[in-house]
Amino acid sequence: MEILTGPACSGKTSALLHWYRAAILKAQCERRPGRTLWLSPTHRVCQQVTQQLWANSASVILAPQVMTFDGFADRILQFSETVTRPLPPVMQRVLVRHLIDNHVATGRLKYFGGIAQTSGFLDVVLGLISELKREEAWPEHFQAACEQRGASRSDLELGSLYAAYQEQLKTQNRYDAEGRFWSARDRLVKGFWEPFPEFELVVVDGFSDYTHTQYEILGLLAQRSARMLVSLPWEDTTLRPDLFAKPRIASERLGKVATCQSRAAPVPGDLSGISLPAGIRHLAQQLFSNPREIVASNDGDGVEILAATGMQGEVRAIAERVKRMLVGEVAARDITVAFRPLTDYAPLVREVFSNAGIPFQCMAAEPLIRQPLIKTLLSVLQLELEDWPFERLYGLLNSGWFRPNWRDWSPRHSPRNIAGLLRKLKIPNGRTAIVAAFDAARVLAESAPEDDPQSQLAFKIAQSTNCLLRLSDLLAPLRQKLNARDWAEVLTHIARELGIAPLSEEVDGVEANEAWASFQDLLFVAAGTEEMLGQGRRPLGLSEICAELSDLLQHQTMPTPPRRAGVVEILDAAQIRGLDVPFLFLGGLTESSFPLRGGDSFLYTEADRRELNAHGLTLGHRTAQTQAEMLLFYSIVTRARQRLTLSYPVVSLDGQPLSASPYLTALRDLFTPGAIKQVRIEQLDPVPEVSDMLSLSDLRVVATSEALQRRP
Repeated sequence: MEILTGPACSGKTSALLHWYRAAILKAQCERRPGRTLWLSPTHRVCQQVTQQLWANSASVILAPQVMTFDGFADRILQFSETVTRPLPPVMQRVLVRHLIDNHVATGRLKYFGGIAQTSGFLDVVLGLISELKREEAWPEHFQAACEQRGASRSDLELGSLYAAYQEQLKTQNRYDAEGRFWSARDRLVKGFWEPFPEFELVVVDGFSDYTHTQYEILGLLAQRSARMLVSLPWEDTTLRPDLFAKPRIASERLGKVATCQSRAAPVPGDLSGISLPAGIRHLAQQLFSNPREIVASNDGDGVEILAATGMQGEVRAIAERVKRMLVGEVAARDITVAFRPLTDYAPLVREVFSNAGIPFQCMAAEPLIRQPLIKTLLSVLQLELEDWPFERLYGLLNSGWFRPNWRDWSPRHSPRNIAGLLRKLKIPNGRTAIVAAFDAARVLAESAPEDDPQSQLAFKIAQSTNCLLRLSDLLAPLRQKLNARDWAEVLTHIARELGIAPLSEEVDGVEANEAWASFQDLLFVAAGTEEMLGQGRRPLGLSEICAELSDLLQHQTMPTPPRRAGVVEILDAAQIRGLDVPFLFLGGLTESSFPLRGGDSFLYTEADRRELNAHGLTLGHRTAQTQAEMLLFYSIVTRARQRLTLSYPVVSLDGQPLSASPYLTALRDLFTPGAIKQVRIEQLDPVPEVSDMLSLSDLRVVATSEALQRRP
């Protein structure tokens, strides 16, 4: 195994592409395609690597075999003779909740009894299991480490949960996200390498470290390859020890699974690096060095820092610059905007970029619970749960997703009529009281003579009463206790009857149809898991199903849309690693985003983690987290190839001052004052400057302002 090391922008990937392309073409000439393998961290990086292979080759490239580590493991498992199935996240969450409930019921979860059935406790248990499994710490290893330090009650309870979880996976013949690599590794150890032959060249690029099982798989790949190249972002000096701590440890661990040779980038010839602006190259060479050893540069070409008033001002400032670049004939595909966290910025980005007419695609992992049709269906359940309060009833009836196909229903008039009658009858809530009062009012109004003005009122009351009666009858199953599968069928039926379920892609759009399909899948996967665990007949009331459903919807995200060509991509900051980005905007750089501060978990404090590690575990700790955050920031900002724009809001949404990330301060200190462009945008006037107009609404505001000042 050859380890190619070097800091960012030293030409590692360029060299690997050169060697890989040559190996593919050699295999094609020998009529042996498929003898190469390239592993990258994400699908997006895989696509970029494949494009670069094609772009710089005069020949056709066949079977490039560029894939993620997950994809490689899945390919191995596809040919397994044992029917082992993956454990979807929904199923995993239902399974662990069931185990927690079972431990509570049998008295095995007394220490955590007060919080055991909360969503937060479920999250931390899942997180701990995932962390242990990434380093292949089996339940018995965890329990042994706890016993060596004198196991507490909490240790015993967590160990019991982990053991029960792993036993269920074996019983159901399932593997989770971490178990995927265990299963693939075990198959490779036994010599089953279908569909891969022996390799002429294996390249592993874009990673800074690996899990325990991935290290073992890399060792097996080295044995099966004529040549294996692994890149690491690392310089073998003592100038930046904290920045490159993870890759240094990775190099040591690789040496334990294979015979390794290290070679430093740049490589000879024309692969010695990339032509970069001076500012970006300087930060690649100096960022996070010892401050006393930094030589500040007076050339900050290619780097800009924006400080804006609030998140809205920050997103708008980015949109203005993006739009000027597009007008200036920069291709949209060459511009990437990243935030951390993207979920906080996504609604603002969609609003501002859409109004500005910028072609973009936002790749935020959108929780299913935020989808309008899901919100509407949950409001139906809350309506019944709260016994029809006026505000919730009126909000539901007035929703654009409340579309029942009832003869008496009018989207324009019915909500207003019902609200007016409720106010007149002075009934604030109570389904039974509301229906009874409307029925009595209808009888009274219908007894009025036909020429009486009350006859028109009678017609409105009759229509309103019929609608409320139909709604009450439709929601009657919600007042019963049902098992999980019956709940799935009832909720699906209610959504269709009320018109909440999408009518078609043409009417409601692709996103609504995908949300509905994901919701149905979630319902029936959860029901199937209950049946798998022998809980299929467990009766659940409305309050219980609402709590469980809300928890699942919070953690289930919308399907990732296919990438669109020719648009500005909006990504989460972590998705930038490994990509080459001509023009990169990195936003949200406050002290709370870089670095993210994990702090002590209530499960295990920093001291607990270090003590457990001393007894054989490899749990993360604060120092390792800080080093990982530094490397992540470094790996992102050094991906810009022509221009890097960094931004942050100086005030929060509630008007509180915000400080810039200390990493941004460290970056500033690499340059002399005035070397890099720093812009402070404090636009509080709602009327933008003429040169800063982004949208038609801006145009209307500016035009009106100009006209009022006699400059029409």
